Amino acid sequence: VTESELRSCKSSSSSSSSFFWKKNIASAEDVESPSTDDFPLNVRAAQVNVLEVNSSPIQVEHDKKRRQFVIRLNGSHDRAVLLYEYVGKKTVDLQHTEVPDAYRGRGIAKHLAKAAMDFVVEEDLKAHLTCWYIQKYVKENPQPQYFEHIYQ
Repeated sequence: VTESELRSCKSSSSSSSSFFWKKNIASAEDVESPSTDDFPLNVRAAQVNVLEVNSSPIQVEHDKKRRQFVIRLNGSHDRAVLLYEYVGKKTVDLQHTEVPDAYRGRGIAKHLAKAAMDFVVEEDLKAHLTCWYIQKYVKENPQPQYFEHIYQ
């Protein structure tokens, strides 16, 4: 986007649409940021959630009693989870990963998948990968120690 294109867009657009231009230009200094008061309340709330997720490091908790890995989002109200079950003495089935819709596409499930696979390796377990996302994660992160612990 050239500076002249940006100026013409600024003059012909509303303050809320200039916000979207800001995301696509190299220098945001030339564009006014709209006040959060310009947005409906539900959009302002979503902005707060984004900041909270992005401003703190993602921490994965392992609840062995409930057989799940958990990431608490937005304080402790929203949660992303990965569920597993023991299907043998040294065998687990990584069954399901779920991230709330508002938080999808931010790499949160990747942290759950890594924690689960690291657990399998550290505990010298074998794993069935029932969850499609775990299958995808292992394919995209081909660690030899993972493959040694997966039932094919």
